[in-house]
Amino acid sequence: MKVALLTTQSRVSPVFETTQTWIAINASLTECNIQETHYFNSQNETEMVDELLKENVEMVICGALPFYIEESLINQGCEVFAFIAGDVNDVVDALNMNILDRPKFKMPGCQKRKRRRNNFCINKKEKYHASNE
Repeated sequence: MKVALLTTQSRVSPVFETTQTWIAINASLTECNIQETHYFNSQNETEMVDELLKENVEMVICGALPFYIEESLINQGCEVFAFIAGDVNDVVDALNMNILDRPKFKMPGCQKRKRRRNNFCINKKEKYHASNE
């Protein structure tokens, strides 16, 4: 699964529409690997969504984003983890360990907001528990 982690410097970008870069992550049930950094060609929100979709992104991890952008991504088949905060490496590790929904990674005041399209994280958790039995 190709994941886009929207970034500012070495942290998750706090606001979708002001970010200029995103990191591509190859995520499987067993590991997550950072692939490369991409630069948005536009600061227009709709065009940013189009750029992510053209790159075949299946999951977006970001800070705050407008609800209509979140809905647009979900309606196009993307999972969305919104209102995430933290250091890039910590967030990638959390994705790999299926703990991205822990309060440590949520922006203040945004403890429960998470939208998903499929069961990637659920399947990852089941595989992890099965391997530890």
